[in-house]
Amino acid sequence: MSWKDAQSYCRQHHTDLAMIEDEAENTAVTSIASDKVWIAVKSKTQIMTMEFQSEADLSLPTIWSQLSQEISEEFMKMGITDVRVTWKNTPSKQSSLDP
Repeated sequence: MSWKDAQSYCRQHHTDLAMIEDEAENTAVTSIASDKVWIAVKSKTQIMTMEFQSEADLSLPTIWSQLSQEISEEFMKMGITDVRVTWKNTPSKQSSLDP
């Protein structure tokens, strides 16, 4: 299921995708979540987005290492301490997190 599919499903059947804003909410969601979930890292003022100018950019190991570190740091700021980042390409040629 893509991010847009998940968002559409939630909006049709519930309200919207869940926002996890503290450790207590993270613990609650973790206890009921399936083994795979979509997640976006978001602060109060911005959402992390990734845009690459060319396919060549994707082949640079330093890009993946730097992005993984930045994402881990954002999670730590939110109180999430168990962070594992895995990258995969989606059909729309965007990168997504695979928890």
